[in-house]
Amino acid sequence: MTARRLTFQLTPLLDLLLIVLFAQFMEVRDTTENQEQTSSAQVENLESDRDNTAAQLARLQAEFNQQSRELLAKDVQLAAAEAEAQKRLTELFAVHQKLNQTASERQAIASLYSKLFDLPDEIVEQLLSQDDRRLTPDEIRKLQEQFKELAAKQPGESARHLLTVDEMWKRCDVWNVYIKPSGLTVVKTGDRMHQFEAATPQAFSDEVYDFYRKVPPQKSLVILLLSYGNIDANIYEAAIDGLPKAAERMRSASGGKSRFESAVLGFNPSPPGENASR
Repeated sequence: MTARRLTFQLTPLLDLLLIVLFAQFMEVRDTTENQEQTSSAQVENLESDRDNTAAQLARLQAEFNQQSRELLAKDVQLAAAEAEAQKRLTELFAVHQKLNQTASERQAIASLYSKLFDLPDEIVEQLLSQDDRRLTPDEIRKLQEQFKELAAKQPGESARHLLTVDEMWKRCDVWNVYIKPSGLTVVKTGDRMHQFEAATPQAFSDEVYDFYRKVPPQKSLVILLLSYGNIDANIYEAAIDGLPKAAERMRSASGGKSRFESAVLGFNPSPPGENASR
């Protein structure tokens, strides 16, 4: 009787326990599902945020790269501009120095030029109308026109011309070869001078070549300028034919280190002055 009553009392308790357990299970399952859903939503949000962040990073990286390239290009341009400006500054400074150095020289040339070339017409005609059978009247007329044209130039232009000639003098040796009316030939360069008489082209060539062997080493270009007074025809022919031969001999003797060129300036009533034989 006692044992049976006890059994009936435990059964409801067991049922109640099962119900409680089931209820807890359902609650846990619902909670888990809610958490899973929440977690999935969070994961999706995080993935979306990650994708957005990655896109922003990519855009920022592209902008950074573009700006870096633009800055690099600007740096290159600025460096080139700075180098060009420095070059121009150096050139301008050199020009400024050159102008300062030559200002007084230009002024002197400009002031003296008119005195040197502005000669009366009768003096020009007298100089050009000497007894020289190798100048025709037409040649004399052309020389007169060129002489007057040179005198009519602006002082600044004339000064530039004379300074250009001066620079040419610095880069070559000039030998003045002058034949006096007596037949005596004078070869002069710098402070060196040689005098001789020659009636044949070979003798003239030998004398000039002998002078070449006694002077110091020449520059890369040597110009022999021949002028003469009122000389005999045979002396004139000897000089005209002998001078190129002498230049060729000296050119060969120099082994190609110097060029020797000859030019005939023509009639000159007086020997070249000291300034012409520099």
